[in-house]
Amino acid sequence: YFTGLVDNSGADLRVDDACQRYENGLRATNNPEREGAIFHMTVREQFDTGFSAMVTNVRDRRFPIVDEEAQLVFAVVVFEHAADERSVTYHDGSVHEIAGPYAQPMGFLIGELFKIVDGRIHEIEAVLLTMPYGMATGWN
Repeated sequence: YFTGLVDNSGADLRVDDACQRYENGLRATNNPEREGAIFHMTVREQFDTGFSAMVTNVRDRRFPIVDEEAQLVFAVVVFEHAADERSVTYHDGSVHEIAGPYAQPMGFLIGELFKIVDGRIHEIEAVLLTMPYGMATGWN
C-alpha cells in the first residue's frame, strides 16, 4: 500500500473492490457527500488516477501490531509532501493544482489500521496529525 503511494502506481495494491478508507473518522472513499471528486472514488480508482504523486515519501514505517488471527495490521508512518511541484498530472493526462496545506512542505504522522480479508485490504482506518516537513519521529 505505502510503496504504491510513493511510486504512484498501485500496481501491486492488494485491495478489495469494496474497501473503505476513513481519515480522522471521515469516509475518504465512495463518499458522494464530500467535496472533491477524489473522495467519490474507490481506493483502487484513487490509486489509478495518479493522485498520490504529491506524496513524495512514506518514511519511518513501523508495524507495531500484526494480528494474524484477526487479520489486522496497525502501521505508524510519516507521509511527506515536499511541495516542490505546483500541480500533479493524473494518469489520464489531466493536470490538477496542488492547493491548500499540500502547497507547502508538510508531513502527516499517520496511524493506520488495515483489515485484511482473503489477502486483500478490506478497510482502512487512519488517524492523521499534521507535522512540519522533515520533522523527526523519534524512532527513525
